[in-house]
Parts: sequence; C-alpha cells; structure tokens
Amino acid sequence: MISVAEADRLLGQITMNARVAQVAAAQAVGRILAEPIAADRALPAASVVRMDGIALRAEFAEHALTIVGAVGAGEVPPALPKGNVCLEIMTGAILPSGADCVVPVENISRAGDTVQITEPCAVGDCIHPGGADYSAGDRLLSPGQQLRSSQFAVLASTGVTQVSVAAPRIAVLASGNELVALEATPALHQLRQSNGSAIQALAWSHGFPNVSVEVVPDDQTIMRQCIETALQTADLVVLSGGVSKGKYDYVPEVLAELSVERLFHGVLQRPGKPMWAGWHSQNSAAVLGLPGNPVSAVTAFRRYGIPLLDSAFQRQPRQLPVALAEAAEFVSALTCFLPVRLSPQGAVQVRLSNSGDWAGFGAADGFVQLPAVETTFAAGRAVDYYGL
Repeated sequence: MISVAEADRLLGQITMNARVAQVAAAQAVGRILAEPIAADRALPAASVVRMDGIALRAEFAEHALTIVGAVGAGEVPPALPKGNVCLEIMTGAILPSGADCVVPVENISRAGDTVQITEPCAVGDCIHPGGADYSAGDRLLSPGQQLRSSQFAVLASTGVTQVSVAAPRIAVLASGNELVALEATPALHQLRQSNGSAIQALAWSHGFPNVSVEVVPDDQTIMRQCIETALQTADLVVLSGGVSKGKYDYVPEVLAELSVERLFHGVLQRPGKPMWAGWHSQNSAAVLGLPGNPVSAVTAFRRYGIPLLDSAFQRQPRQLPVALAEAAEFVSALTCFLPVRLSPQGAVQVRLSNSGDWAGFGAADGFVQLPAVETTFAAGRAVDYYGL
C-alpha cells in the first residue's frame, strides 16, 4: 500500500500520448484547446467610442458647437472639420479623425443642431484607443484551456473556424458477470452497467469526449482479448472491477501477462483502496484499474484519471480549496474522499447509505480530500475540493 501523495508522484511519471484533432470551432464546445490562439489584428483595431454622444476637439469644449453629421457603429466615419463643430456619434463607432474627445449625451444641452457641453471634458474621454487591449500576434488563448462561451467569443472575433483540441482515446472496460447492457431488463442476480457510463460522462464533462465503454465478463481469456485490443487503440485504458483479491479478480494477472508495467496496486484511501495503475510502454498507453464499487470507481477516476489527462494537455489541476460547512471525523489511517455538496456556508457532507448508493452520490457536487494524518476536521477548515 502506498500513500495518495506517492500515487500522485508515480502517475506524474507517465507521459501520455497527447493526441489532438482538428475540429470545426462550432463542434469544439467543452473541448480542451491544444494550440495557442493569437490576435489576427490589434484589439480594438481602431479607436472606438464608448458612449452615445458627440465627437469633438477638446479645445472647443467651452464653445457652442454645431452638429455637422452623425456616425453609427459599422460606418466609415468622416473626418471632423476644423472649428467649433462636432459629430453626433454612437457607442461602438470608430472615432473620426480630427476628434480627440467624446462627450456623452447626458452631458450636453441641445437646441436644434447647436449643442453646449454642461460638464468638464478632456482629451481621451469616452474613447477606447486602438490597440489598447492587444497587439496583432498577442496570445489570447493558451493550450489547456477548456473552450466555454467566453473562449468562443475569442475564437469568433479572431476568425478561427477550425481549432486543434485534445483528443485522447479512452477505453473503459467494466468487468463482471453480473453486468448487463443499459437497455436490458436485469434479473435479480444482475445489474445494468453504470460505472462505465458514469466514467464516460465524467470524461465528457472535463473536455474528453472520445470514450468507448464495453462490458467484459469474468472470463480470463475474453478479458485478455478485450484489454489487449484496448491497449492497441486507446491512450488511456480504464478498468472497472476485477482489481481486488477475489477469486474472479483477474485484472492484475492479465495485465502482467500483457506486459503492462505496474506502478502500484493499493492506495491508502477510502474509497478506492484496491486501485491499480500501470503503463504499457509498447503502445504508450496508461492503465487505471479501479474497484467495481460505483462510488469508488467514479471517485478514483476523478481523483487520478482526470488529472492524468489534464497533465498530458498542459491543463492546470482543477481542484480548489473549499471550507467545510460542518465538522467532520474520519478515524482511519487512510486519506478520505468525502462526498459533499456546495452551499453558501461551504462544503456540506453527503451521507451515503452504502458504498453503492448511486442515488445518494448523485446529490454530491464533488468530494473533498481529508488527509490521513488527522482524524478531526473543524468547520471552516480549508480542504481540496474535486468537482464532479
């Protein structure tokens, strides 16, 4: 048995294949960016007006001004004539040449085409200068960012229609003779496979949609064939079930037969103590063997599988510190992954009826990590949070 910290260290030695794909930007929602995105021109490209009002030379601000035209956003502005004149102008319009100041409509008094400025103004007022935000070539997005709405605004504004995204292949093999397909009606001794679906959804939500799920019976020959195929096609192979010490727990033996180098088997944690991890150097495939227990499988994949994928694509770890909303106790020499829901007061423990309580676990937003060196954790204590 090794500590959680040692498991992190060993998994950190794995160099996964950083497989990428070019996709249409419209199909990249939620994906992980695999290339830098740079500004194709200065932002803003020219000086832009920030308020509806009048454009003028500040030196004439104390004079009565004559409106000699109007400029809207999207129009090519005329030059401002010399003298005590101004142009009516709208938010988002390009500042006319010759003008160096914009006065908002709230600060002018108008009579026909003559206006008088009622508040002091100065050069540069209500103007967003050209190039003030970014110069052409400046990096706007970096590899490792998950593409959400704000990032899509950047892609659109820079004219990106095709984008390179992380595309690791993940094969999930859920083992057990008791498992049947989702659409099947299970007998009393059977269960619909759910671990694979939950792991698939977790990978999807973190930006990794290339996930296959297969049910594998507790048959050593069939299991070997399925794992061998997965090692040849996937960058990350995730096994659910068959990693403990039961009579039908064939996974460790089969992986050894297939020359998968074992990094560790067993971590001082709850849930997920029997977890297995290894590396198949021939095919550059990482392997995670997770317990078949539902809560254990999902928790372990979130705690170790997602960071493993993140590191391959330069994505920063996504765990955040949160405060415990209530005191917690965990009297065991194990690291505890405690299911919680988030509230304005902090992380509130979600209590499960048993280790297979899917419905109870579904009420959790994520889990917090309570270190093994302590047994009592006071309300308000900051701990690492992993969102599901």
